[in-house]
Amino acid sequence: MRHASSATEQRSGSALVPTYITYIGHRERPNLELAKSGKPERPHHASLLIGAGCLLLVDGRERKADRMLRSVRDGMDDLMRANSTSAQGRWHAATLRHIAAMLLWRDNPTSATTCQLAIHREAVRAIRSLRPAAGGAPPAGDVTGALAEQNANGLATRSAGIGTLTLPALYHHDMGPTVADNYDLLVIDCGSGPNPKPSAHRAQLKNVCMGFCGDETFRATGEEVRGRYKQDIVLVSQHCDITVPAGEEGGEITNLLLAEASDPRAPIRRAPLDTTTLHLLETIIEPEPWRMGTQPIGALALAA
Repeated sequence: MRHASSATEQRSGSALVPTYITYIGHRERPNLELAKSGKPERPHHASLLIGAGCLLLVDGRERKADRMLRSVRDGMDDLMRANSTSAQGRWHAATLRHIAAMLLWRDNPTSATTCQLAIHREAVRAIRSLRPAAGGAPPAGDVTGALAEQNANGLATRSAGIGTLTLPALYHHDMGPTVADNYDLLVIDCGSGPNPKPSAHRAQLKNVCMGFCGDETFRATGEEVRGRYKQDIVLVSQHCDITVPAGEEGGEITNLLLAEASDPRAPIRRAPLDTTTLHLLETIIEPEPWRMGTQPIGALALAA
């Protein structure tokens, strides 16, 4: 993975939001009838409307798309303010709200960065609510999985403006009925060189060792998990990939993300965060063949 250091690569970053729209829009045609109009009250409905909005933008129907996207923004604002909304419900609502706002401001060159950093703040907020209190009981399995996912969200979204756009999957892409097609993160890469070609990369996070760290004991687990997902989905392991690198001090990733959010100017050890963030993005954009995800979307869908 390369940083957007040249003028050409900086300009190619303007393709991030259009590439997101194109990718999401092309895969939403089968779901269009499910996206009923009206202000959404639940994340699933809002997610379908964002998908439909992207499809309408691909088809050049901007006014109708913007009406849908404004309804998502307003509906998710209401859900975020509701006292009955759980912490996880707030996370889903906030994510969808920020994505809708990014799409409404799609012609603004800062919309991608603004959206990603807003979602990063929401991920840190979710991490704070999920982390067990000091001396408290260990979290239950579902909480551990949610915390692992938010660690990945927090890491992947903390560095904006380097030629990539990293966003959580839309709600109905993460929790769809076809497990093999579900994913957790979508990374749009603007490409590099004189003729950059944007591409989209999906990643599925698992909270188990899959042998990516070199532990042969869990190779069978990795093979079994790989068999569940489509070939263009990169597998990421919380155990193998989202940990403090060997030989580096700094504490657990959860604590480092919270410390950085509490005081970005404090002299904390940022090296482990930077190293792990870069490893995570490189893993998704340029995965080793045995991870799957070696067929990035973009060749067919993004060129259409």
